[in-house]
Amino acid sequence: MNLPTREDIVRELNIGSLPLENQNEIIGDLGHFILTEVVLATVDKLPADVQGAFSAFIEEGKGPEAEALASEHIPDFPTFVAQESAKALTKIKETYAAQAS
Repeated sequence: MNLPTREDIVRELNIGSLPLENQNEIIGDLGHFILTEVVLATVDKLPADVQGAFSAFIEEGKGPEAEALASEHIPDFPTFVAQESAKALTKIKETYAAQAS
């Protein structure tokens, strides 16, 4: 899946001035959030008859199999993942900005 890179997240959240340890903690938490959002959006987009198989692959840690299944049913799956990742990152930025003000 084409998820945002560490550099993407640092740039988007403007956390480059934080100590590396803090950056890593934030990125770890955000990476998990973004992945969860992408998986949920993927399940919603998949036909009902393959949602269970996709979820089982995810739960079993079979990422390549889950990605292959999703690619069969979601046109241009890499673009879908990029768009959903961007949406999740935007949610994070908006929440972060609201809490900072």
